[in-house]
Parts: sequence; C-alpha cells; structure tokens
Amino acid sequence: MEILKITEIRVYYFLTSTLYTMRLLLFLSLTIIQSGALFAQAMTVDAANRVGVRETAPAYTLHVKHANGTPAGGGGNGIAIEHDAGPQWVIYTSNTGNELRFYRNGIQEVAFDDDGTINLLSDARAKTDIQPLSDGQLDLMMAISPKTYRYKSSSSGRTCAGFLAQDLEKVLPNVVKHTLSDDDGQETWMVSYLSMIPHMVKAMQEQQDIIQRQASEIERLKQQQEQILQRLEKLEKQ
Repeated sequence: MEILKITEIRVYYFLTSTLYTMRLLLFLSLTIIQSGALFAQAMTVDAANRVGVRETAPAYTLHVKHANGTPAGGGGNGIAIEHDAGPQWVIYTSNTGNELRFYRNGIQEVAFDDDGTINLLSDARAKTDIQPLSDGQLDLMMAISPKTYRYKSSSSGRTCAGFLAQDLEKVLPNVVKHTLSDDDGQETWMVSYLSMIPHMVKAMQEQQDIIQRQASEIERLKQQQEQILQRLEKLEKQ
C-alpha cells in the first residue's frame, strides 16, 4: 500500500486596503505527491470562500470531485457523514448510471436518477422473512381518515393533504416512525408514505376481486333474466 504524503502546503495572501477598510484574501492549497509524481490537488479555498476538494477551480460553495470506487466496493470515494456512535452515510455520484447514491454503512439504500426518479433498495437478496401481505387491507384503507392541514412552521401557509401520524399508527403502525432528538430526547412522529403503497396495492387487488365477483353475479342474473323472458314469450304465444 502506497502512502500519500503532504510535501507542500502553499498559502498565498494578498492584502488590499482603503482608507476605511482592509480585506485579507486567503488562498489555501494542499499538494499531495505520490511516488514522486503529482497525484492530486487535495483542497482549494478561493477568494470567494468557495471550497474545492480535488477541484482546483471550485464553482460552488463546496465543490467535491471523487474517482470511481463505490463505498460498497471499498473504494472509499464520496462524501461521508458519520456519527461518533458509528452510523455512517456516504453520498456518491455514479459515473456509469448518472445517479446520485446514498450508502449506509456500505450498503446502497437510495439512488436518484438524472430524470428525478427516486429508487429505494428492494433487492430480494437484501431481505429476509419474506411473507405475502395479509388479506383485509381494503378494510384497513377504509379505516384511514385523510386530512387537510397547514404546517405551523410553513412560511407559505399552504394547505396540504395527508394523514396524521397519531391516527395512522392505530391502523398501520408499520408506516409510522418515532424519532428521538439527540439533544433532549424529544419525540417526533413521522410517516413513510412510500410504505403505504403495498397496502394500497393489496387493497386494490381485494377490491378488484369483489368487482369481478359482482360482475360474474350480474352476468349470471342477466342470463337468468333472459331465460325467464324467453319462457314468458313462449307462454304468451300459446
């Protein structure tokens, strides 16, 4: 394993002043050398306070570039956000799929396509205890009470439509999550609207079964009625 070493730290500053103001422009760059050859410009802070990581001319407040090599493959690329207690999330841009990916502890959990599509981990190989969703989902959907509301923290005052987590937990507790603040332990109730989709699909299937049975019964009654009418016509002709 080759060891990267910092061989040079370059700091440039230009002092400009007027009668009333004095401004210090600081340029910081780290140059890393690997095996005697220039390997990469590690970090740059320009005069506009834009920070570049592996980018010598940052165009944004924080401009990060990384090479190929996903967190799942041990590549060590991307932007990591890690708690002292251990949970780690990594943001990674994929060159092959034009995706923005999120990895948790090395496992890809979410991918955003370049057309705005959000993809969630659903690989059968990542799941266990797989069972069919139980019947009775239509009754559960009928027990849910949609609401309209406005968020107290919203600056727009826009009216939204959705569900109250406290109400929904009584019907579908698996789609409700209680999060605790790391600061004071205060509890916040949250809803996974995407997790409701399987319940809705199952409810639609159950509803379709009812519709098909009713359609079959209606067709049977129509045939029965037709037979009765034919018999009445024969009786009238006699």
